Amino acid sequence: MIKNFRLIGLIWLLFSPILHAGWIIKEKSNEDGSKYKATRKYYYQDQQLKLVEKGLISIFDLNTQTIIFMLPDKAIYWQGSAKAYNKEFEDALKESFQKKADSLPDVEREMAKAALSYYIAVMNDSNRTNQPLLDMVLINTGKKAKIAGREAAMYGLYVNKALKEEFWISESVNVNSTFDMNRFNILLQLIGNGMAGDLNKEAEQVFKELLQKGYLMKTVEYNNKIRFLTEVTEVKEKKLNNKIFLVPGKYRKVSLKELGLNQP
Repeated sequence: MIKNFRLIGLIWLLFSPILHAGWIIKEKSNEDGSKYKATRKYYYQDQQLKLVEKGLISIFDLNTQTIIFMLPDKAIYWQGSAKAYNKEFEDALKESFQKKADSLPDVEREMAKAALSYYIAVMNDSNRTNQPLLDMVLINTGKKAKIAGREAAMYGLYVNKALKEEFWISESVNVNSTFDMNRFNILLQLIGNGMAGDLNKEAEQVFKELLQKGYLMKTVEYNNKIRFLTEVTEVKEKKLNNKIFLVPGKYRKVSLKELGLNQP
């Protein structure tokens, strides 16, 4: 019996680094006709995500439902819940509106006030009651391709029978083993930034299943005649140091307004 326990322990030691490994994923995005290419780097481990992009670092901790935004150039950061984010953003929005509304004629002021109320209501719609009622389906097209060396399958989002977006999913990039993409998408929706925009209930359910199935390696959005592409360029699986998910000690905590993120 003791030998068996030793054998189990040895197997655990050998495979635990793989079982608990994190992921480092790089991606790029650009719009047709534009020379500018945005690049991003993602770190996933233990229900935590760190996203590094130009001028901004974001950290999402699903364990505590905490969001952190850092500006490395200024060594400042904001930290809080989705509820706190929405409250600070709403307060800043109302303050900005009040300053501009004072100079508007009565009719325009009332129209702007109604628009503001609608925007705030949509922003706080955590139950997603304002989902679109379009003829919208998300289906497997049968197309496959290799993206960053990984096999991926294409799912197409069709609106009124026209292809509006491609989602390329790779089942071999099992980020879900260390980071729950559906829980992350819910957190993003709480601050008005869902991973797939506005979907109806049927398409949203299919999208949830896709996030559970594999990693989103590529998206292609079609807006009129403009195409916007986001594609993974590198995938690496390795154990990460948890320190990378912490705010550096020299950073100063500020309000969302002082951070200047998404300010109206």
